[in-house]
Amino acid sequence: MAEKPSTEADAIRAMLTDCENPVAAIKSFQSSHSFGSPVINSALPLLDLLGTPRYEFHSQVLVKYAECLLGKLDQLNHEQKLKMVSQLLSGSHLDPVKLLLKKLLSSLKPIPDDVLAAIAQHPNAYECCPVQVKRVIWETNSSSFGTEVSTLFDGYVEEKNGLLVSVDADVPFLELTPRKRREHEITKKLVEMVGSSQKLYSTMCEFLRDLFSQSSVPHYCTLRIDVLMGLHEAQSSLVRQDPYHKFIWCLDACVRERRIDDKRVKELSSMLQQQEDKVGDMAMAAHEPGVLHLVCTCTVGLLADLAKQCKLPRDSSTLKVLLRLLSRGLAATDMFREDIFCEPQMDTDVIHRHMSTLVSFCTDVDGVALHTTLQAETRHSGTDFLDELSKPLPDSFVVVLSRNPLVLVLALHLTAKTARRGCSKSLQRMLQALSTAVVDNTISRYVPSTVWFHFCGEIARLPEMSLAEEVSDDHGAVVPLSVYIFEKLTVPLCHHQPACLGQWLRVLALWPASARNALTERFQDSWLESLQPSSAHSDAVWRLYSAAFTALGWPTFFPEESGVPPLDGD
Repeated sequence: MAEKPSTEADAIRAMLTDCENPVAAIKSFQSSHSFGSPVINSALPLLDLLGTPRYEFHSQVLVKYAECLLGKLDQLNHEQKLKMVSQLLSGSHLDPVKLLLKKLLSSLKPIPDDVLAAIAQHPNAYECCPVQVKRVIWETNSSSFGTEVSTLFDGYVEEKNGLLVSVDADVPFLELTPRKRREHEITKKLVEMVGSSQKLYSTMCEFLRDLFSQSSVPHYCTLRIDVLMGLHEAQSSLVRQDPYHKFIWCLDACVRERRIDDKRVKELSSMLQQQEDKVGDMAMAAHEPGVLHLVCTCTVGLLADLAKQCKLPRDSSTLKVLLRLLSRGLAATDMFREDIFCEPQMDTDVIHRHMSTLVSFCTDVDGVALHTTLQAETRHSGTDFLDELSKPLPDSFVVVLSRNPLVLVLALHLTAKTARRGCSKSLQRMLQALSTAVVDNTISRYVPSTVWFHFCGEIARLPEMSLAEEVSDDHGAVVPLSVYIFEKLTVPLCHHQPACLGQWLRVLALWPASARNALTERFQDSWLESLQPSSAHSDAVWRLYSAAFTALGWPTFFPEESGVPPLDGD
C-alpha cells in the first residue's frame, strides 16, 4: 500500500473508514481491480496460502505484460498506438507503464491535440514523455514550459552565486571559457528543450528578460548568450532568426580569444551604430559577466598603452567604442527595470577629463614601479617625486566616482591591476578615492557583483610583504596596508552593500595569517558584528564567514534566524 500514490491510498483509506463491513469492502475492491479472468482469480487464494502478496503478483504480471507489449510495438498501427496511450494514462504512476508510454510516444508522429492535452493532465505521464513530445505540449502550454525552465534557472543561478564566494573552485569564475561554460548540464538541457522550436526559443528568451528585469542577476545574461551559442554550435536554423545573433557571436568570440582586436572593434562599432533600435538584448549581452570583465580589462589596458605612448584618450576611436559598449552593459539593469530601452548618453567629460585622470594615474604607477627598481643611491634623490605621487587624486575625480558608474567600474579594475603589480603607494591613493564613492549606496549599487569578485580577488592575492607595508591612515597613524584596506573599504562597503559581504569574507579567508593577525591586533573582536551575515545571505556566505573567522582563531556562531546549521566543530 505504501508504494501506491497517495491519492489512491487516501481513497482506499476513506473506503475502509466509511464502510460498515470492511471484509466485504475489501472483497469488492479486489473483484473490481482483478484480472477479470475466472482462472486467474480462482488461483489467487492459493497464492494467499503460499504467502505470496497479491501486490507482488500483480506487479510481476504487469512487468511481463509490458515487456510483451514492447516487443510488439512495431506491429501496431498509428490508431492502435493512440488507443493504447489513452488506456495507459491512468496507470502512468507504475514504472513498467512509464517505460511503455515513453516508447509509444517516441514512435508516434504526429500526436493529436486531445491526446497531448490528456497527457498534460497526468503528471506521471507527462514526466515520462520524451523531450520531442514535451516540446509539442510546451508550444501550446507556456506555463508548463515556464515551470520546467524555472527550476533549471534557479539551480543555475544558485550554483553560479556559490562560485562567486568559493575559495577552492577548480577554475575561477571569470576564467571559464565560453565553450567550457556551455558544457554545463543545465545549459545543454535548455538547448535540448528548445530544439528547433522558434516559439520555445522566443518564450525562453522572454523568460530570461523578465527574470533579469526583476532581479538584475547577471547569470540570466549568461544563459541568454549560452543558449543562443549552444544552438549556434548545434547548427540550428534558429540562430538566423535571432536579430542579436551576430552581435552575441562577436562578443563570444572576443571572450573566447580573451582580447578585442581592431577587427572586432570595427565590427562592434558597426553593429552598435546599425542596431540602435535593438538596445535591450544588446545591453543584456554586454552585461554578461565574462563580456563585462573583458571590456573593462581591455579598456584599462588601452589606458595604460595611451599613457606609455603619451596620447590623449579623446584621440582613441577604439576607446570610444569600448566605453560605449561598457556604458550600454552597465545601463542594462536600469533599462529592464524601468522598461525604457534607449542608448545611454555619455558625458563628454568622461572621455575628455576623467579618462585622462586614469591615464595620468597609470603613468604615476609606472613611475613608482620604475623608481623602486633604481639603485639605493638614486632613491634618495627621488623622495620629492615619491611624495608628489603619494598625494590624493583630484577632488573632481573623487566626485565623479560617486556619480558615474562607468568611471567607478574602470577605477575598480585599474585598482585591481595596480594591486596585482604590488604598488602599495599607488594602491593607497586609489583606495582613498574609492572609499568615498563606495559608501554612496546610489552609485555602488550599479556595480555588478562580478566586478566586486574580480576586484576582491586581486586584493586577496596581494603579497604578504605588500599587506604588511606601513601606510598612513586619515588620522596620520601608521598602519599596515591590510588594516587600511579593511578600515577604509571593507567595513563601510559591507555596511552599505550587504551583497559584497561574501566577497570580502573570501578575501579574509585567502589572506595570509600575518595579515589576519594584524587585523586582530588592531580591532580585536569589535568588527565581528560588522561582518556577520544576515538571514538574507546564502548558506555559502555563512560557511565562508565561519571559515574566515575560524582561521582567525575566533569563535563563530549561527543565529537561529539564519536557518543555517553550524559546521562540524563549530
